[in-house]
Amino acid sequence: MYNKNNIQDIKNVPYICKKLTNRIMYDGKKSLAERILKESIDIIRFKVAKLDPYQVLLLSVENASPFLEVRTIRLGGTKHFVPVPVKPERQVSLALKWIVESARSQSGSSMSEKLANEIILAYNEKGNSVKRCNEIHKLAMANRAYSNFRWS
Repeated sequence: MYNKNNIQDIKNVPYICKKLTNRIMYDGKKSLAERILKESIDIIRFKVAKLDPYQVLLLSVENASPFLEVRTIRLGGTKHFVPVPVKPERQVSLALKWIVESARSQSGSSMSEKLANEIILAYNEKGNSVKRCNEIHKLAMANRAYSNFRWS
């Protein structure tokens, strides 16, 4: 399988495509999710002709993946938001979750087109998934004074 400590093993094309298919899947319809992913890859290939669409997918996942998140720790009757580094598997999982959620929240055309548009927006460091990642980073950086509470 994959080495959990190596981020390069986690962020590769077959692993991300499998995870993205499972994230798109609804009511156990995996063949439909695979078709949606295949169609969105074709749309990305058409819209971003210069690059490999799988490379665009990898870069969009990297742009949407958070490196820090906040956890709530209760000390002395008060709650503190403590910034914690995110493991590579969780980075990929959160990025794919946000990409699919923001694609589903868009109105309009088919899911494959919405997913392709969101992947392209994340590749260009725009869109809701990257915005959400940046908000989490801002919150973590604002609470970095409490980072020593992580070991409490």
